[in-house]
Amino acid sequence: ISKAVDYYVYIYNVLSEIYDEVEVYSITGNHDRVTEDPKTIDKALDFTRLVDKLVAKQINALGIRNVKIYITDVPYQLISVNKANVLLFHGDTVRNYKAHDANQRSLLQDLCLGMFKKPYLHAISGHTHSFEACHNQYGGMNIVNGTLVGTNTYGIANGMRDICASQTICFIDVDSNLELIKAVKLN
Repeated sequence: ISKAVDYYVYIYNVLSEIYDEVEVYSITGNHDRVTEDPKTIDKALDFTRLVDKLVAKQINALGIRNVKIYITDVPYQLISVNKANVLLFHGDTVRNYKAHDANQRSLLQDLCLGMFKKPYLHAISGHTHSFEACHNQYGGMNIVNGTLVGTNTYGIANGMRDICASQTICFIDVDSNLELIKAVKLN
């Protein structure tokens, strides 16, 4: 936990010197939870929350005022980018979620409306380790982020040897459209 805090503080300090404003939206996942089964409540107990809160305190103590870490006690964040509602989630609590499945996107929309009282236009998730981008029935897109694992020791031991390690970069234009969606291949 101490090393994680040190790494994040270092990264956010560097970013704070480059950008006028840095916003970080924290989402918990399955590797940081303190319970065996997925939960949508008591996420404040997860290790990510502890790290985030310690990082926020240290950044504040260092006088870094242009980095804002958004921490919630649920495994979802709904943000607005260029007037587009974007649902961010890890995917651990929506075990059957597939971005290409219209029924799953609909269930996700119901979850978003129930939790935030607003619909999502775009949704970005993780957890399943394979990049995917699909148009949805709401005029937006659903994206599953890639993964850092692949042909490394962890990936091979956990059956992910064939997954191309990647991370996703995308932009939301002034008309709320996702554009330039790119799965950046990691070597």
